[in-house]
Amino acid sequence: MTISSDGKTLAAATGEGVKLWDRATGKELATLQKHEANVYAVAFSPDGRTLAAVRGEGFVTLWDAPGYKVRANVPVGRKEGVRSNIVYCVAFNPDGKTFATGSLDKLIRLWCVEKQEVIATLEGHTAGVLNVAFTPDGKTLASCSADRTIRLWGVTTGKERAVLEGHPDNVFEIAVSPDGRLLASVGGDIFKETCEVILWDIGTGKQLRVLFRGHASAATAVAFSPDGKRLATGGADGDPTIKLWDVAKLLEQ
Repeated sequence: MTISSDGKTLAAATGEGVKLWDRATGKELATLQKHEANVYAVAFSPDGRTLAAVRGEGFVTLWDAPGYKVRANVPVGRKEGVRSNIVYCVAFNPDGKTFATGSLDKLIRLWCVEKQEVIATLEGHTAGVLNVAFTPDGKTLASCSADRTIRLWGVTTGKERAVLEGHPDNVFEIAVSPDGRLLASVGGDIFKETCEVILWDIGTGKQLRVLFRGHASAATAVAFSPDGKRLATGGADGDPTIKLWDVAKLLEQ
C-alpha cells in the first residue's frame, strides 16, 4: 500500500491488480493491470509522478501519474518464455532517481527511474528477498529475506555493510524510522504460530529490543508513524490485527 506525495491517492496491491482510491472520499478510482498475476507491492515515487508495481510473474511496471499511462513494463530476472521469477517488493530512493526491487531469485536490483534499466545488482541473500527499504538520506538500503537475515547495503557502492541476525524464522517486512536511526523488522512462522518483532540500531547493527509476542501468528507488516513515536505491526491471516507500540517505552524496557 502506498500514498501519493500530495496525499490525495491511495494505491494498493491486490490479487485483482493495482487499485486506486481517492483518500478524501474513499471512492475507488481505477484498477490497473486487471487479470494479471498477483501484484505483490506498489510504491509512489517521492514526487508522486511515478507509480511502480511488481508482479508475481516477474515484471515491474511503471505508470505516469496522474493519468496512469504505462511508461514501462520490464521483466526482472526472467528467462525467455519462462515464469522463473517472482518480484516481491519495491521501494523508491528518497532522491526519486532510483528504485529497488527484491525477488525470488535472491537478488536486489537497483534501477534508474528515467531509463528503466538496472544499474546495480546486490547479491548476498541465500533465499528470496521479501522487502526493501531506504534510509531517509538515501545512502543505505535495508533488505530482509526468507533466509532469516536483514542486510544493510551502501547504495552508492552496492557493497554489503552489515548482516543482522536474530530472527529464527522468515523476516517478512522492515521499516526505517523517519530519523533514520532505527530499523524495525517483523517475522515468524505462520504454521507454527510464532511471532518476532525486533528493533535495531541502524548505525551499529545492534538489537535494541526483541519481542516474541504481540500477535498470535507471524507478524507480516510494520510501519513507523510520521513522527517516529509509534510503531504499527500487522499480523498474518491467522491473526488479522494491528498492534500499536510506543517506541520510547520499547527502548526503555
